[in-house]
Amino acid sequence: MTIVLDGSSGITAPGGTAAAPSITTTGDVNTGIFFPAADTIAFSEGGTESLRINSSGNLGLGVTPSAWNASFKAIEVGAVGNSIFSPTSGGNTLLTNNAYYDATGNWIYARTAAATHYEQISGAHKWLNAASGTAGNAISFTQAMTLDASSNLSVGTTSNLLSASGRLTVSVNGSSSSALAFGVGGTRYGHIYCDTVELAIANGAGASGYIDFQTNGAERARFNATGAFVFAGGTTTADGIGITFPASQSASSNANTLDDYEEGSWTPVLSGDSGASGSTYSTQVGKYVKIGSQVICWFDITLTVKGTLSGGVVGITNNPFTPAANTGGTGVIDFDNLATNWIFVGCQAGGFSYLRGKNSAGTGSQYMAPADIANNTRLTGSFYYRV
Repeated sequence: MTIVLDGSSGITAPGGTAAAPSITTTGDVNTGIFFPAADTIAFSEGGTESLRINSSGNLGLGVTPSAWNASFKAIEVGAVGNSIFSPTSGGNTLLTNNAYYDATGNWIYARTAAATHYEQISGAHKWLNAASGTAGNAISFTQAMTLDASSNLSVGTTSNLLSASGRLTVSVNGSSSSALAFGVGGTRYGHIYCDTVELAIANGAGASGYIDFQTNGAERARFNATGAFVFAGGTTTADGIGITFPASQSASSNANTLDDYEEGSWTPVLSGDSGASGSTYSTQVGKYVKIGSQVICWFDITLTVKGTLSGGVVGITNNPFTPAANTGGTGVIDFDNLATNWIFVGCQAGGFSYLRGKNSAGTGSQYMAPADIANNTRLTGSFYYRV
């Protein structure tokens, strides 16, 4: 090997090869720098080329750089087409797998495989992909995901589908439908699905699964596994499909808010206005529905022993809810086997629901007295009141 040193040419050495680089060190002559082509610098280690800077200024680490478009500077690592690069004009940085941008302005498959492309430009991030293609053929990339400069994320579309000033948006777009899936340990437990006519929120946890709604860090309502909608405080295991309110009403001052609903049974008691004792029944059943502040009661009672009905008037008591003051309602009662003759009996509902009616035509209404009740009297009817 000849090295020439003069005042005009600097140090001149032969081009060398990877196995015998022209600039090396004593004792390790197959490691150093060589010049494989015009305007090209290469480095070798142990007789194998490890890095090359070609005449276009592109760098290959473990690979010969591809024929990149002159508008770009690239670093390829490990395999052709695996690159980080940027335009010579600056402004954006790009990362590719199995792709390079050739002199004619086309993306080209470096190997026969799928290709991907990631780009940072003007504060935005773009992810593109392409199906497997043949080495040397042109690539048609699809922009799969975009995080724009305002931090809006778009998947399957290049544009924000719900753009508005000051709004942060995640847009998901599919050719026929879109979904977000949520899993634990590799198993899907829920998803949000949308197509052209349906929006679905699903829980895949089976019989124990539910979907809840929270505000201010607390659960306010849930759909349980059977489809019941349960407000906070309600029975979370309620069966069937319906709306479940809390066992204890959480009253609202808003006139347009339904804040309670309850169905149940109660035990109606026939009593004098001063009490009752010794009465027995063959039938003593009642049902009620409470909707907001209104209670509707149904009852059916048949005496076997009248007992003592104290006071001057009789009525139905033991209501399922305590009526509010001055909010009594009315009701209609069917009757059999009264001790006296009546043509109509009604109910003036309240904490004590007075029986009131007419015992002859052409007379005003009057309260029913204990003497009007027999040992086998039957009363059935309904009434309403407010709480």
